[in-house]
Amino acid sequence: MSLAPVVRKRFGTLAFLTVGVVVVFLDLSDVRAAVSPAVGCATKKLVGAGRTARALLRCHTTAARRGDAAAVDCIVHAEEALSKLAARLDATGSCTITGDAAAIAADIDALVAAAVARLRPRPAASPCAANKLAATGDYARDLTKAFARDARQSDPARLDADQATAVSRFVRAFFLGEERGGCLTTDDDGAIAQLVHDEVAARIRCRLLPCPAPVCGNQVIEANEQCDGQTCPGGDPFYGPHGCSPPGSASECDCCAVTDELCYMSDVFLSIPCCPGLACVIGPRQPHNTGGCAPACSQQSDCPPGNICFCGGCQGPYPPCAQQSDCASDRICVNAGCWGPFFFSCSPAEPCPPGYACYPDPQVCVPVECGP
Repeated sequence: MSLAPVVRKRFGTLAFLTVGVVVVFLDLSDVRAAVSPAVGCATKKLVGAGRTARALLRCHTTAARRGDAAAVDCIVHAEEALSKLAARLDATGSCTITGDAAAIAADIDALVAAAVARLRPRPAASPCAANKLAATGDYARDLTKAFARDARQSDPARLDADQATAVSRFVRAFFLGEERGGCLTTDDDGAIAQLVHDEVAARIRCRLLPCPAPVCGNQVIEANEQCDGQTCPGGDPFYGPHGCSPPGSASECDCCAVTDELCYMSDVFLSIPCCPGLACVIGPRQPHNTGGCAPACSQQSDCPPGNICFCGGCQGPYPPCAQQSDCASDRICVNAGCWGPFFFSCSPAEPCPPGYACYPDPQVCVPVECGP
């Protein structure tokens, strides 16, 4: 879906019916297929959820302009509006699912809390943060309206255009806010847009309506997808993961660690899958043990010269060597590479720690076991 602004003008097809001297204009563009009562109920709740998210974020918008906390009566009023709408729709008997107001409200609260925490990390007054919060609410409202419209009459091209228009307005608002200065945060339009899309599309939309099956490879992160493309948007900037499993892989559209990224940390019980074609290389058990992703191998010949096949992954490249004398005393020449350095020397009187073996020349402890 393109993020470029989409401008569409829809002109109805006018039919002319003459009755005596009276000319009646019929706008056939608004003729729609009958919408079932159940879909009508669900779409009204969906639109109501978007309006509630917008109203709650407007409460925080006002607070951000003043440097205050959001007014309690403003929040209560917005939440009561959703409860009354859901109760009124449930009472009609047309809703497939009833009593879901609390669950919808919880989804909205999660969205609002995450957006406020990201855009207003400090209670200081900030017109820029206020404008961003308002734009976030508008985007949530616009998305729910687009999804509801599509549920009433499916039109993929129109849905893409509606989403593109909503995204364009949202991105423009963030851009203009940062241009004026005084922001508490910057460069967060992508993260907030994804947050709103996930909460509105993956949660509230799928709670109320049949959820479209995600398509890995369409460059849109949908329900049950962590990523869709080359990178993982939720990865830590320093530690990752930064990769995304491609379509057709066993873990398609799940985040994965790339070469040399951490895949294991014993201290924090961290375990991250490596991207396809890579293996998580973990050395012998030891305190504060870690593992990193490397190209997978099952034997030394799977690795290029200068690399060592160890614990299922090609490690290296190491300094080149043709013989042991080409390497420093704390390294050993393996597969044309000086593997090491190894920090423990050994002898018959000084054995190596568990998981290591004493190499004969030079006498250094080299790992022979892999971690968990």
